[in-house]
Amino acid sequence: FGAPKYSFVFYLLDMYVKEVILDGFKSYAHRTVVENFDSQFNAITGLNGSGKSNILDAICFVLGISLLSQVRVSSMQELIYKQGQAGVTKASVTIVFNNENKDEGQCPVGYAQNNEITVTRQIVMGGRNKYLINGRMAQSKQVQDLFQSVQLNVNNPHFLIMQGRITKVINMKPPAILEMMEEAAGTRMFEQKKEAAKKSIEKKERKMEEIRSLMDDEIEPKLERLRKQRADYERYLTFQVEIDKIQRYVAAATYVRTKENIVKKEQEVKDNRSKTEECKEEIQSVQIDQKRYEADIKKMKETLQKNKSDSSTTQMEKKEKELFKEVVQAKSAVEYKRKELEEEEKKLNAIAAEKAENQTLISAKEKEKVEKEKDFEQTAEKVDKVKQQLKNAENQLQLLKSGVAAGEDGLSLTEQLMQLNKLMTQTKTEITKAEARIKHCSKSVKDSEEAAKKQDEMFSSCKADLEKASAEAQALHDQLEQLGYDADAVADMQHQLDGINKQVRDLQREISNTEDRFSSLKFDYADPWAGFDRRTVKGLVAKLIDVKSRDHTLAVEVAAGGRLYNVVVDNEQIGSSLLSHGRLQRRVTIIPLNKIQGKVADERVQKKARVISNGNADLALQLIGYDQDVQVAMQYVFGNTFVCPDGQTAAAVAYDKEVHCRTVTLGGDEYSPAGTMTGGAKGTLGNTLASLQALNDKRREMKQLQVSQANLQQQMQGCSTAKEQYQRLKREYDVKRVAVQQLEQRMERSEQHQSQVQVVQMKEEIQSLLSQVEQKKAFLVETEHKIKKIEAEARDFEGGVEKQKKVEAEIQKHKKAFEKLQPQLANKQNAVHTVVMELEDLINAGDDENRRKQEKEVEDVRNSIDQLLKVVESREEEHGIAKRELDKAHERLRKESEALNQKQEQFEQCEQREQELNRELKSLDHTGQQLKKEIGGMQDHLQRLLKDHPWIPQSEPLFGQKGGEFDWSLHNLREAPRNLER
Repeated sequence: FGAPKYSFVFYLLDMYVKEVILDGFKSYAHRTVVENFDSQFNAITGLNGSGKSNILDAICFVLGISLLSQVRVSSMQELIYKQGQAGVTKASVTIVFNNENKDEGQCPVGYAQNNEITVTRQIVMGGRNKYLINGRMAQSKQVQDLFQSVQLNVNNPHFLIMQGRITKVINMKPPAILEMMEEAAGTRMFEQKKEAAKKSIEKKERKMEEIRSLMDDEIEPKLERLRKQRADYERYLTFQVEIDKIQRYVAAATYVRTKENIVKKEQEVKDNRSKTEECKEEIQSVQIDQKRYEADIKKMKETLQKNKSDSSTTQMEKKEKELFKEVVQAKSAVEYKRKELEEEEKKLNAIAAEKAENQTLISAKEKEKVEKEKDFEQTAEKVDKVKQQLKNAENQLQLLKSGVAAGEDGLSLTEQLMQLNKLMTQTKTEITKAEARIKHCSKSVKDSEEAAKKQDEMFSSCKADLEKASAEAQALHDQLEQLGYDADAVADMQHQLDGINKQVRDLQREISNTEDRFSSLKFDYADPWAGFDRRTVKGLVAKLIDVKSRDHTLAVEVAAGGRLYNVVVDNEQIGSSLLSHGRLQRRVTIIPLNKIQGKVADERVQKKARVISNGNADLALQLIGYDQDVQVAMQYVFGNTFVCPDGQTAAAVAYDKEVHCRTVTLGGDEYSPAGTMTGGAKGTLGNTLASLQALNDKRREMKQLQVSQANLQQQMQGCSTAKEQYQRLKREYDVKRVAVQQLEQRMERSEQHQSQVQVVQMKEEIQSLLSQVEQKKAFLVETEHKIKKIEAEARDFEGGVEKQKKVEAEIQKHKKAFEKLQPQLANKQNAVHTVVMELEDLINAGDDENRRKQEKEVEDVRNSIDQLLKVVESREEEHGIAKRELDKAHERLRKESEALNQKQEQFEQCEQREQELNRELKSLDHTGQQLKKEIGGMQDHLQRLLKDHPWIPQSEPLFGQKGGEFDWSLHNLREAPRNLER
């Protein structure tokens, strides 16, 4: 490549650049393809600023250049067109290399099968950078290895020969030229890397060894202690600073709120005075209205009483009531008949629906009947077909059997005759051999019995020794049985004991680990004096309780609060001794059982709490289990706190004046009768008791295992005496059993015993041979009979054996098919019968007689209703006339009564208003006095704050400033005192 600004050489053996594609790179905002590169020499010409140099920068960018100054940028972001401000957010450059030369050393390793190699590098705004080789994602190391495999290293200082450096290259001395050649070839780079890597590895290994030794022996132990100390100190400083900050904040907030409350209360006092004056004026006005209403009411009552005494109104009312009663009776009769009509119509509709349903079912059953009959007929046809095939086969077999009596093996009659004659010859030969063997064995038996008589004395002595040894061994075996020692049971007990020991060790380790995790549950102390009875120290409250339900652990822990970690002792002397001479590691609160007073909410309070909570409020004391000797301490900790399921119930119980006890929800929120509420994030709250419950479960499990361990050890100890006796008898029995085996072996090796064995074997052989001879003779007779029969059949038979076999096989096949179809035919016949019966039942159920009767009933009821409606119409007309006359009279009386009632209501309203105003006046007086007291209390409280915190007046201008120490918006004023308490 060449350009007016500088020149450089780019030579890549026989793999050369074919085309370059730029997209969003530097001055190339859009996709630009530079192609038709020459394999030997290329030059790029153009005006200044036309982007010639950017093509070389793009090639160096793809080759993985690390020195950005050579591509004239300070960061990768500058390679993107206008640094991403023109909407282009990524830059990519792709170089396509011609790789058609596959000679050794001329092609990158692993790419011999590719005629072209495409390498792409892309950078996105934000610094993400990626490579692609032939369209697949690759790491930068893979790209460097690809180019270095063909001696191409873009980071080589002589890779680019810039304009102005050509003269320097020409004037280089031989050593410098050699160095340049080595770097161009790539060998120098690898040698330098190799040597540097070796030295670096050796140096690093020595240094690492020294560091490891120093870390393990000195630094790590000290570092661990320092970490712990630093954590404790930082925690202390953090808490101290936070406490001071919160105290100042709380004091300032209290001061500001108190001043604001004083201003509010003073304004309330002014408002109260103005309301009192208004109330007195309104009371005077109401009293005047009362007197006027009272005179009007008296006059209206006299007029109304006179009109009510008129007799004509009474007669009209009596007549109207009689007519109304007759109308109601007639309407009731109509309504009853209508209901009766509805019932009868329902019955009629049900009959019609049942008939329609029956008709549908009949159609379905008829269709089902046709299908079942068709299926039955098809099966019956198959059965008839198989029966016919079976009958034909049997007839064919009968015809074949009428002319043949072949053997069972299917051979021809001639072959059977030859075989039977051969068998007869073999059988006669075997009979002759057997008779000769019988004669020989009989002679041998006789000779052996005569020889045994001569050796009988020596054999009898050995036999007596065997019987004696067997008797002694049996006696020892009986003694072992009488001893009753079961070695297998003892082994099982030992196995169980080993398993229990392992479980106890594992539980002890788990308990120890759990106790280490909860250091607050540890209470370690030294004996205050020699012989100190540790039973007088009961332990922490947390360890003395057992929560009955896991759902209550959080509530119980919140109910106990800090008292959960108090220590319970028998008396105050023990507590004082522990505090002064127990060498305690931390501050503790001690509860002496003889001094503490356990306060429990009385039965009246508990009953009231249950009524308020609908039975859902329980004393925390009732949710735990404990020993009776620590009951007073448990009452002191839990006796006056209720546990409720939710916040609403807890608030209702806590704020009730009769209950007036602290409450805790199952979620850990706390409600005080003073009006405060505590809750929020739980953190690790509740974990202590839950973990302690799990710890107690493990302790109980370990206690049970220790009981089983002691029982097994006791049983094993009881078996130890019997075990020694059993082992002694077992050894003696084993010795005798070995002696018996040796005597048995000796007798078996003796000539007498061997002779007896041979005699017995030969006698058995003789009996077997005699039986075989008898069988073979019977076989000869039977064979001769078969030969005669076959010879007779051979004269009349000329073939058909193979055909007979085929016919027999076919018969078997048809029989199996018939046996398979027979049950199917019976089942389908039953199915057809069932469908027919169901169809008959449905047809009988569709009789129209019931429908006709029901239609007549409906018609009769309708006629009755029509007659009753006429009566109702007549009575209603008479009642309407009478009622209109009565209504006119009542209307006059009603208007008079309404006017009277209105006046009475106005009078009563005045009375009520007067009472309300009097009550309001008293309330305003009480409120005024109360406000004066509150203002006085607040002013006193303000003076105490100024006395306790003299810095308040100087810092008051800073109160409430944004971003300052007293920025009220950054903290919750209500939560600050609670945070300080925690």
